[in-house]
Amino acid sequence: MENKKKKIIFATGIYPPNVGGPAVYVKNLGKKIVEYNYDIHIVTYGKADGEYQDRRGTKISVIGRNRSLLKRYSQYFKKVKSLAKDANLVYAFDISSSGLPAWLASKVTGKKFMVRVGGDFLWEKAAENEWTNLPLSLYYKKIKGAKQKLLFILIKFYLKRIGVIIFTVDWLKDIYQKYYGIKENRAVSIANPFPSIEFRRTEMPRDKTIVFAGRIIKLKNLKRVIEAIKGIDEVKLNIYGEGPEEENLKKIIKDLKLENRVAIFPKIEHYKLLNMFKDAFLVLVPALSEVSPNTVLECIKLKQPVLVTNACGYYLRFKDYLISIDPMSVDDIRRKIKLLLNEENYKKYVTKIKEIDDSRGWGAVARDHDELFKKLLT
Repeated sequence: MENKKKKIIFATGIYPPNVGGPAVYVKNLGKKIVEYNYDIHIVTYGKADGEYQDRRGTKISVIGRNRSLLKRYSQYFKKVKSLAKDANLVYAFDISSSGLPAWLASKVTGKKFMVRVGGDFLWEKAAENEWTNLPLSLYYKKIKGAKQKLLFILIKFYLKRIGVIIFTVDWLKDIYQKYYGIKENRAVSIANPFPSIEFRRTEMPRDKTIVFAGRIIKLKNLKRVIEAIKGIDEVKLNIYGEGPEEENLKKIIKDLKLENRVAIFPKIEHYKLLNMFKDAFLVLVPALSEVSPNTVLECIKLKQPVLVTNACGYYLRFKDYLISIDPMSVDDIRRKIKLLLNEENYKKYVTKIKEIDDSRGWGAVARDHDELFKKLLT
């Protein structure tokens, strides 16, 4: 007789058609994990309350965002609570917008709970509010201010009561084990997959255009990148994205008289962005810190030269292949760009990137989750 399907609630803050890393992750994991005899019900936020099924028969419940924060969380909690009564596991994909109400619902219903941590809520909040100018790897050594300390205590209280925490890289897992006291048996790393990209980069780009794509916010460290470009006349920098730092960057560009070499463009569709990467001289991931930036995996798949912040979850994983930059040093960013302006160095770097095994896909991610679910649900 066929085994009864285990029911798992996927609690996420965003889901297609909304765009973002968690949305893509939940959709692709859900598509693959049902092949392992699981029944998935997705709870997410959206424009308005609603219920529907996708083409695979997966049920999606949408909680409208047009409410106050408290009411929004309350509705999310009620939905997960009602679904959890006959579910085996609640799986959240962030610790705050979906994670907190989903965790409370799991506590009320007595169901097992796990959460995936793809970034660091407290450091990101501190960086954007200018409470810190330190990378994530150093931030927890010097938390200052009553508000930050209180948030840290609350998050630590919460995380220590979660059954299993999924990390995308060991780097962040180690930070959480050290500062939040997460025990080894509750911390699991499941690496992100490489994207499926059929085309490859231009062998030798026609010009020396450098590309950045992402939210234009302080922690992306674009001010230092622009200052570094000031000293390299051969290159241009194209920034694709939107965000609160855009006007500040435009002023810096004007003050440094770089209007002819540095330009900011609106965010573009993903497939168009990949073509921009493919044809670029270089792609930058220069943030003060990044946990597991998908841009790095995309560039590896494209065999595209990329400069990666050394305050990054991928630094140790790819340190023998990728060139890293010190995000705090304008001189280092400039030096690494100049290094690759040498054609021989550039070709050697492309060859090195081609040595990286980029075969991990969504099937492997689903298998890792299936093994974990079996351990939790037996």
